[in-house]
This record gives sequence, C-alpha cells and structure tokens, in this order.
Amino acid sequence: MIFMCSRKRREQLQNFLDVSRPTLPGRVLIDQDDDSYRDMRLPIGWEFVVGERDSTTVILNRAFRKYPDEKFYAVICDDMECGPMGWDQKLSQACGETHLSWGDDKKWGDKL
Repeated sequence: MIFMCSRKRREQLQNFLDVSRPTLPGRVLIDQDDDSYRDMRLPIGWEFVVGERDSTTVILNRAFRKYPDEKFYAVICDDMECGPMGWDQKLSQACGETHLSWGDDKKWGDKL
C-alpha cells in the first residue's frame, strides 16, 4: 500500500500520477476541509482517504491503523517522480520480511 499525504497540491499529485504511473494500490491522505481535489480521478486501486487536519505523522499513523495488514507500505511525497516503470513492484518485492525497502534517490544512493 502506498500512502501519500497531500494538502492543496492537486497539480503536484497529478504530475506524480502522470510521471510515476504506480501499479500498486495507494491512498491519498487529504484533509476534510480541502476541496481542491474535488472531481479528481485516481488510477485503479487508488482512493482518497479524508480525515481531520493534523500533522503528517498523525495522519500517516491513522492510515497505518486503518490498513494494518498490508504486505508492503510506502510513503511517497506528492512532489516526487518515481521510475522506471514498475518501480513500485520492485520496492514491494524488495521488502521481504522486514516490510522495508527504498529506492535510489540519486543523491544518497547506497548510503541509504
């Protein structure tokens, strides 16, 4: 499951979806008082999860509690661009039993 917090950044979210083209399920975590995503269509397997406005940490913890049994978790920012195609499948497969993996951000590389 991919989690993404987004707050009044519809254009950035759309760019992520257009460029990164995720194939695994995801949830865009938005605030209940944010109507900037109205009528926005998400890819198959993706949904908006609406909740109270709070810190990113609280919002993500709420999402983990709501979806506690996923085989894989990723937290992606709405201003990221991920690739190559299938990046999410590769990260999911690399998680193994730790449920943790990360990609090369082209800055820290293998120091991550």
